[in-house]
Amino acid sequence: MSRLSLEAPESLYDYIEQREVGEPGFRASVASMYKRNARWSNPLTRIAVTATAHLLSPRASSVKYFFWGTKFRELILGLNKKEVCIIGGPKQALFCLRNGIPFIASTQLWKELHIGIQHNHYRTQKITSLIKKAEIQLEMTAGHDAMLVVDNDSLPMQRAVILSAHLAGLKTVCIQHGIFQSKSPGHIMDGWTADLFLAINSHQRDMLITKGLAPDKIYIMGFHSSPYQPKRPTAPPKERKVCFLGQPWTKYGTDRGQRYFEILRAVTTALENNNINLFYKPHPWERGSAHLKDIRNVIDTPLNASIEEYDVFISITSTALLEVATAGRVAIQVIDSIFDADDLSVHAPITPIPFNHNAEFNSEFINAISKPIDTKIHTQSPLKNFIKITTKICGPAYESCAQ
Repeated sequence: MSRLSLEAPESLYDYIEQREVGEPGFRASVASMYKRNARWSNPLTRIAVTATAHLLSPRASSVKYFFWGTKFRELILGLNKKEVCIIGGPKQALFCLRNGIPFIASTQLWKELHIGIQHNHYRTQKITSLIKKAEIQLEMTAGHDAMLVVDNDSLPMQRAVILSAHLAGLKTVCIQHGIFQSKSPGHIMDGWTADLFLAINSHQRDMLITKGLAPDKIYIMGFHSSPYQPKRPTAPPKERKVCFLGQPWTKYGTDRGQRYFEILRAVTTALENNNINLFYKPHPWERGSAHLKDIRNVIDTPLNASIEEYDVFISITSTALLEVATAGRVAIQVIDSIFDADDLSVHAPITPIPFNHNAEFNSEFINAISKPIDTKIHTQSPLKNFIKITTKICGPAYESCAQ
């Protein structure tokens, strides 16, 4: 486990430092994201968020599940609202207002952590003060055997909240939200800082164990949300609309960025030669990027809305391919060694196609787009699995969490 400590504020940042060594530019990409989020630290926004937090303040000793953010909405909305609390900023405050869920504000840390990333200046006293403030809030509102749930335990903000939780005596749980690649070094994966890690499947669990993660801290939960069931059936082969699920590969080195665009151009050409338009759904980390101006048919809609609109989805390593495949859409993975990608077909009905500039690539692509769809209904119970695991970990007090 990566040890976090108020006496060693650099522990909040060491994941970024390690990735920067092998992926020059990673630090800058995270700094850019934190700079955008730091705008919520301005006085007017902070007043509004603080007022909402006061209105939705959790009762003393009432919370069993603290969630950092609203990534796991299906879990959050399935639990007893009185025993759940969301930690976050303005977007999370609005979510809690709409759903009547207790809320704790956390906006000021973005600015301080951005300074640490951008300038290697940790402003220890300020960060320590904010972490201790969060510790007190958690300590006052946490019930018996309460836990904090995060979407990753690697980035500085999540690590700061985890440190607050550890100081308050809470267990911390990281839920896997994306597929890890076996060729990637273990230090870039999640699971090293939180007390427990909930993996997507046994394949991912076994891989993490080979990377050195302790077996007794990993539990298999499955994907964190149920497969989306589109209202519109997948169109016949000649009528299918195609969408490329974007990824921020430009942030992970020049070579990978250039190959990514090379693949995108090749896919676009293959489709256009068959009178098929390609639509491009950017990754959240691509928003505002200059390269989007050079890509045609950019659409920025939620994934479920995209599943309703499109029939075929293409990407390289995006976990969203698993979601579209289990929703009954055609999923295609372009494989290239530069991305250290595993074959995602071991996880879901996804068609892998090795990238090259031969006519064979074009032919395979068109055949894949026209393939029969998987009509099997993929079902899972994320909430049921989540409660079962946390009951086992924290005792029978958690059995009453479902509504």
